Amino acid sequence: MRWRTIAVAGLGFTAACSDDASLLDELDAHQGAHLTYYSSASLQACAGTYEHVDNFLPFVAGELGLSLPADTRYLWLAHEDFPRSGCGPGLGGCALAGAGVGKSPALLHELVHVVAAEHSLNSWPFFAEGLATAYDPWSGESMGPRYSISPQGGALIDPRPMMERPAADVDYGLAGSFVSFLIARHGPEPLVATLQELSGRPRTLGTLRRVFGEIYGLDLDAEVELFIGGTTCPTEPWPTLVYECAAPEVAWEDGSRWRYSKAMECGSDTVMGGVGPEKAWKSIHSVTLDVASSGAYQVSVASDGDVEVQIGACFGCPWEPRWVWLGPGEQVSVALDPGRYYVRMRAVSDESPRIDLSIDRAP
Repeated sequence: MRWRTIAVAGLGFTAACSDDASLLDELDAHQGAHLTYYSSASLQACAGTYEHVDNFLPFVAGELGLSLPADTRYLWLAHEDFPRSGCGPGLGGCALAGAGVGKSPALLHELVHVVAAEHSLNSWPFFAEGLATAYDPWSGESMGPRYSISPQGGALIDPRPMMERPAADVDYGLAGSFVSFLIARHGPEPLVATLQELSGRPRTLGTLRRVFGEIYGLDLDAEVELFIGGTTCPTEPWPTLVYECAAPEVAWEDGSRWRYSKAMECGSDTVMGGVGPEKAWKSIHSVTLDVASSGAYQVSVASDGDVEVQIGACFGCPWEPRWVWLGPGEQVSVALDPGRYYVRMRAVSDESPRIDLSIDRAP
């Protein structure tokens, strides 16, 4: 099987030749409502992976106000199959024409590229990678902050030099933070319009300044300086949500007690992950909860295995530090404001630890 690689504004996008079905025929296929999930025969996805990946497409398209691409595929490939995909050497994944390809079970970053490509949003690597990172800040299975943290409380790095460069020279985290910054302050519509207008134009700051000024009605450099130095969150920011914010809600037992238990079994239809002959990937399970009133809350995690739990806000601005991370046996006191929160739980796919999570309002 051969893939014909084409250059799309310096990104690693490829277009499949007419004989692409020869590789697909060798892979296991699972048809979803929005895409077809393919995986190498030596790999076994956890039971919830197919739906997790399938539902991401309408989530990200809906967040950006875009239509869904047709005939979308995700390919999870073993190391022996990955070189045949057309992705460049040393990569963990890439976006093909109509397909995301990854070495992990759910590299959602590449599916953001697929949706964006359908609407001509990928021609400038800084913004293409920034958009993908904004909506998949954890590359499918990681944990941690979704927004760049100022070194020692200082200013962020100036992103302008990267805006003219190829993808290999882009700091994905910084690009994702700047895209999140723009969306939180102005919504996705002007960003989409700007990237479409930039498609095919010379990749220079001069071009960007003109187009940004025409569509946003603002000075690009002034906006960047606000990003670098930090600014307050608007009264009504656009909710730049992570995918976890679309997870099912778990209600409180009463006004002050929230409890949730989950066995992180790979066979569960709500656990995303996967195993191979030589490796087990991380497994992910997420839920949401609504906090009715502000105050101090005690959060604790108990488990019989090596697990991680991350709780973050589905409101406010992404640069606000509204998240907390815990390991097994840990307990923290946090101040929570009213609103929806995601709870992201992580284990290892070939283990089945139980996670018991409790949140109690302080008296």
